[in-house]
Amino acid sequence: MRLVPVRRRRLLVVLGSVIVLTAAAVGYWAVFVRSTVDPGRELALQIAIADHLQQNHWGSGDQRARWFCEVRVIEEDQSSEESEVGFLTMCNQFSAERGELLNSSGEVGPKLAIVTSPPNPVEVLRIESPGDGSAYSPWIKANFSWTGAKKLHRLQASEVRNLENATRDKARAAFGLPPDAPVHR
Repeated sequence: MRLVPVRRRRLLVVLGSVIVLTAAAVGYWAVFVRSTVDPGRELALQIAIADHLQQNHWGSGDQRARWFCEVRVIEEDQSSEESEVGFLTMCNQFSAERGELLNSSGEVGPKLAIVTSPPNPVEVLRIESPGDGSAYSPWIKANFSWTGAKKLHRLQASEVRNLENATRDKARAAFGLPPDAPVHR
């Protein structure tokens, strides 16, 4: 008669263990798998998103000025037709005068790109930005995984100078200036 309660207890322990392991696997997938981006795809995403931002950025009315953007992909969430790509970007508007770069405008911050999914070539369908002020934090939580948000904060603290230097280097090359040409605002 004592065997029935022991079997029931073992069954409950096994069933509980399966539930806990399943929850852990789902949690792991939600946090870590979304953040993984193939290096080849990451490069294609960076190029396509930066080109899209440069071509579709607002203008200052100065016909001599051009936008230059740099992108750091944080994570990608793929579905069958469209993928969501969370990224950090810096875009600066430069013109050249008397052998110097003139930086007239710029922005830096996180964004979300909706792009075509593999195996299709990367095509940017639209880009979304966080709102200002109190809308910023909820937007980050809604559009980045927990791991992605942590990576975003690390990149914001460490990569801004690198992004700025990269946009300056692109602008100097595009305007035919030497690599050490000064930059003024």
